[in-house]
Amino acid sequence: MLSIPRRGGLAGRFLVLVGTAAALTLSAIPAQAADIPGTDQVVTSPNVQHVTNVPKPASIAATINTDIAFQGNYAYVGNYGGFSIYDIKNPKKTAVVSSVVCPGSQMDLSVYGDLLFASVDSSRNNDSCSSTPQPATQKESWEGIRIFDVSDKANPRYIKSVESPRAAPNVAR
Repeated sequence: MLSIPRRGGLAGRFLVLVGTAAALTLSAIPAQAADIPGTDQVVTSPNVQHVTNVPKPASIAATINTDIAFQGNYAYVGNYGGFSIYDIKNPKKTAVVSSVVCPGSQMDLSVYGDLLFASVDSSRNNDSCSSTPQPATQKESWEGIRIFDVSDKANPRYIKSVESPRAAPNVAR
């Protein structure tokens, strides 16, 4: 608890409170630009060690990785162009097991048993992996969850989708 001296009266106590408030405010200031790493700079926390670097498969190399899910000895990496499955049993020898080209913004992943669930939050003309982008204002636009069978990690198979409501303005439902 803060103890405010009686000497100095109300003005003295006010200055102590203002000083305390200023100190608390300054300690909450976010990191400065100098603390933000450069585009190609690898930075880790003290308890993390960089072990290996595995380039993205060529089929989705030009797109952005978005999410990662882990199950057993595998890492599932979502990407705006689809997803890849990596064998991480030996982290120093991490290898791409397969890569699925299936465009759709975000591709946040979840894995449960032999099923991989991939979210698509950009409007597409249909739910297939050959779909193309289209405005959300078009009533027939599709967004949702694509479901893949990943029991054979080398050959994931698209099995079904579930459409989710879109938050597009001026679209009659």
